[in-house]
Amino acid sequence: MKKNTLVYSLIGLLISLGGCGYNTNSSPEVWLKNYGINSSPALDSITLCQNFGCTKTKQISLSPKEQARINQHFSPTPVSAEEERERLKTGIGLLERITGPKLGTTNDLAENDFHMSTNQLDCVAETSNTSQYLLFLSSMGLIKFHRIGGNLHRGLFTLDAPHNSAAMIEIESNQAFAVDSWFGKNGDSAWIVKAERWLSGQSPK
Repeated sequence: MKKNTLVYSLIGLLISLGGCGYNTNSSPEVWLKNYGINSSPALDSITLCQNFGCTKTKQISLSPKEQARINQHFSPTPVSAEEERERLKTGIGLLERITGPKLGTTNDLAENDFHMSTNQLDCVAETSNTSQYLLFLSSMGLIKFHRIGGNLHRGLFTLDAPHNSAAMIEIESNQAFAVDSWFGKNGDSAWIVKAERWLSGQSPK
């Protein structure tokens, strides 16, 4: 049953008053280091999580053809932060489709919907991978209106199970956004929403 707007607003107010807002000066380095992942992916390779909890990682290579597909996705170049976010939603999905066969995560289902034949990713693994995708795209020069932030965490004030998400910050406004790929299956568009809404417990459903 979905929570109504009033409940979300009250939770958001409590988060704000309680000083539990997002630190826009954070970076994903510490989070990724906890899982043995270098936060500076090379242009031709990237280290990603393969399973629930990110207990297994794998360094994979992206071919020139695959990199060309990524570049093509961002052509023409977005001319605003809003347009860039829209392109990143589907860009994360594209990267999942490219990397899925290399990682064995092609059949990753939405949320924590386990299946015997898949390497299912939880929000910890999804957060790590999405942060890496964002860093990778930034290293390719394809993210111009945002910088990559540290992970978001919620659960204490939202009466929900603990949840994590990758994040980025709009450079001009310093507004933080969650970049959450956990809600969809492998290859689906990421859910990008203002950090305050994400922290209040909202979901794309």
